[in-house]
Amino acid sequence: MILSSYLKKKAPVLFFLGKLGLLFILISLGMSRPVEATEPPQRVVTLGNAALEAALVLHLKPVGAAPWVAAGHFDRFPGFLSDQQITGIDYLGDVNQPNLEKIVALHPDLILGNQVEHGAIEPLLAKIAPTVLCDVRAMPWQASFRIYAGALQQVDAAERVIQAYSQRLAELSIPERQVSVVRFMPSQVRLYLRGSPIGEILQEAGLSRPPVQNQARWKLTLSLETIPLADAEVIFVAQSDPKGLLYEKFT
Repeated sequence: MILSSYLKKKAPVLFFLGKLGLLFILISLGMSRPVEATEPPQRVVTLGNAALEAALVLHLKPVGAAPWVAAGHFDRFPGFLSDQQITGIDYLGDVNQPNLEKIVALHPDLILGNQVEHGAIEPLLAKIAPTVLCDVRAMPWQASFRIYAGALQQVDAAERVIQAYSQRLAELSIPERQVSVVRFMPSQVRLYLRGSPIGEILQEAGLSRPPVQNQARWKLTLSLETIPLADAEVIFVAQSDPKGLLYEKFT
């Protein structure tokens, strides 16, 4: 049985079509080393979307960024960011292979990144500028957001952002539903579990998950045989494959 069975018979589907990135903000934890600065940084380089989005939401535009963009997309920056947000930010390559020469040329006074992708090059980054890396997937997004905000000397502003987020959740009136989140990518189909960033947000919003999805893990990779695991009252679908080949195959 494939996803269309659930789309047509069991569950309404809400399409994010790339907007899911808005819910994947800032999921990291664990500063790589203490960073001391007497003045707020002015020339920040961000490696990865979590660091980039943290800087932007705190109204500090990086001088350069190496973001993550889904394979097959030709945009250099995530599609959920506006032209106004990314104008003036130098593209430094893919998150997994940031261009160190370009970073040096920007003369940054702070580098923010992810421990998973950039831990191996952290000694090189630290020679360029003070570097803060967070351990991606380790803790809720608020924890990493606070770490990045501390490095940016924007602690009070970060607390206001978190407070506004909590207030918005408190204002929501959502009927009880079991929900799933499925993401179609060029090479795989993912089912995000309770332990993922979107899983955390849905849980905080008061939405439950089917028992098989109520796990602290991030995700399961689905096949045609295991697609029934995505069954729920409501299925959120994210389409990250520009050609839509897997979506067509599964539906």
